[in-house]
Amino acid sequence: MSSLNGTPLEWMYTVFGVSNDSQLCTKMTNIGLVYTVVVGLYSVLFPAPYGRYSSSSTGPTINAKVAWMMQECMAFFCPMGIIIITAGLQLENFSNIVAIFLFAFHYFHRSFIYPLAMSSNSKPVPIVTALSAVVFCVYNGLLQGIHLANVHKVEDSFPVFLGTLIFLGGMAINVTHDRMLIALRKNSTSDKSSSETDTKQKYKIPRGELFEYVSGANYLGEIIEWIALAFITRGYPQIVFALFSSTFLGIRAVHHHRFYKNTFGNSYPQSRKAIIPFIL
Repeated sequence: MSSLNGTPLEWMYTVFGVSNDSQLCTKMTNIGLVYTVVVGLYSVLFPAPYGRYSSSSTGPTINAKVAWMMQECMAFFCPMGIIIITAGLQLENFSNIVAIFLFAFHYFHRSFIYPLAMSSNSKPVPIVTALSAVVFCVYNGLLQGIHLANVHKVEDSFPVFLGTLIFLGGMAINVTHDRMLIALRKNSTSDKSSSETDTKQKYKIPRGELFEYVSGANYLGEIIEWIALAFITRGYPQIVFALFSSTFLGIRAVHHHRFYKNTFGNSYPQSRKAIIPFIL
């Protein structure tokens, strides 16, 4: 099926050198797999330059709330756009609706709710980082939308029910622990004169809930979400996206863990792991 013919996105077939949706999704996912490897290797040495890892050397910045809204909304609007402009034949299947709803639900929260809750003390985001995130979210949003709306039929089965529960549980973990970090950030100093010299005035040790077990509890929640979505669909694009998220967020959690230990020394809970309780 070539659902993009006659739509503003028909050019995608030419750009990717394919003639139908199935070929398009496969090629885009293959590229995504290579991207996962490259980003994973790079992130081991250089954490993505936003939040605590951004600096003046990363170039001009924009307000963090604006950056998050701008970049994350692309992953919400793109699949919605696919539903509107294409036939969406697979959406006759209820499980496909569930899968695309869960994807959109996550990004609706990330785009329109999470940024509003962010602390005014949040560090500005480098423009280059925000723009690269926009590109990623557009790419992934289109891929997931085309695949779930027009290519892949998600079989109605128990894994859909179980996976949905796991996804919602992961999202609850993600949202809860994000809010805990936001509360810590709001209670930290906003004195810019001290922020460069006294890191302990800017950051506090997260405590409570899963933070007692891992430094990246919020990341663990999101990783669970995307693994659950892959479990629901068993589709190639969702599996690779889960792999990317696990790689990128897992490595970032390791960097956070190292940051906390270096900053707080023996005051930081020694039994706490980075991303997987009791293991890593």
